[in-house]
Amino acid sequence: MQLLLNNLKRNLVLVLCWIVLFAMVTGNFGKYLGIPYLFLDPEYLNEVDFTSFFIMGCVTAGFATAFHITTYIMDGHRFSFVGTLPKPFTRFSLNNSLIPAAFLGVYIYQIIVFQINNQYTEKQSVFLHLAGLLGGYVLTTLVFFAYFRFTNKDIFRYMVCRIDEKLKQNVGVTRASALKKIKYCPQKPGTG
Repeated sequence: MQLLLNNLKRNLVLVLCWIVLFAMVTGNFGKYLGIPYLFLDPEYLNEVDFTSFFIMGCVTAGFATAFHITTYIMDGHRFSFVGTLPKPFTRFSLNNSLIPAAFLGVYIYQIIVFQINNQYTEKQSVFLHLAGLLGGYVLTTLVFFAYFRFTNKDIFRYMVCRIDEKLKQNVGVTRASALKKIKYCPQKPGTG
């Protein structure tokens, strides 16, 4: 809730982007231009199928991840305790997911209503479309978070390893045996 209130207070441009997306999906913005149809009945190679909804899921997840990254960069310092937790970006993103989750819920509801009422699509096809959307969303989110997991550095481990390197260069004394016991720094081949 604190992150939602923070976004409403400090990140109005980001919230406005979500409001525009909500309006597009619900048909309250760009209806006469056909913008809602781009979301509710996406085409890929002249067909509305699993692949077209999969791509929409990937794009939606990319937008949600960009929202999390931007919010984390702009407001992460306001929640300094997050930095003390393991995997701080993941925790921050999970707590910051209220708006993206609400959008995904509204989007899924609008797809179901549109596909059944306007396209007269069979329920099996609707479920296949939703499977594509959710599959693309989940896969893209997992790829992004796997990337962040392997590239994110633990600040304590980073600082300890840097200090150890400085000691080796300047003093010639190492803490290798102590670090080996607590396994903070990986040993380089041929040392210690």
